[in-house]
Amino acid sequence: MLRYQSRQAFANLIVLPALAILLGIARPAQADIPFEVLFQSSNPLRSPAAGTVVTIRSETELATLWQSLGRRVAPPQINFHQHTLIVYFLGDRSTGGYRLSVESVDVRAGTLTLRVIETEPGPCCVTTQTAISPAIWITTIPWRGEVEVTLRRETRDCCSGS
Repeated sequence: MLRYQSRQAFANLIVLPALAILLGIARPAQADIPFEVLFQSSNPLRSPAAGTVVTIRSETELATLWQSLGRRVAPPQINFHQHTLIVYFLGDRSTGGYRLSVESVDVRAGTLTLRVIETEPGPCCVTTQTAISPAIWITTIPWRGEVEVTLRRETRDCCSGS
């Protein structure tokens, strides 16, 4: 009887929840992660391909990226023992007026996920007629695993006057 109860307890605690997750019936737990937006950039000169996520864990990696982007000022000071820097490059856009914001950062199934919102200018918005490549730079917890971005698009309403 004791063996049966142990097997049943194992099935209830481990097997059934895992099966539910695999079948898509239940979602694995997620943990919200603190983050800070360092800055946004719209580098018109050089940028990685659209949708590129760069995870930086050292001053050397930051200096290399900074130089590749043609930055002339010193890079930001980051304590890489306490933080990881993540940069999301949206890709080229034909005009100004695009903004990125981070809605949340969480961990799910061992992957750090940034939920990013791209706000594009609506038809009545006045924008610069210069190609840009928006990016958002954030710091978060020290992270050694995979990083991904989920992107949601919104359009800014400039026609209503608000």
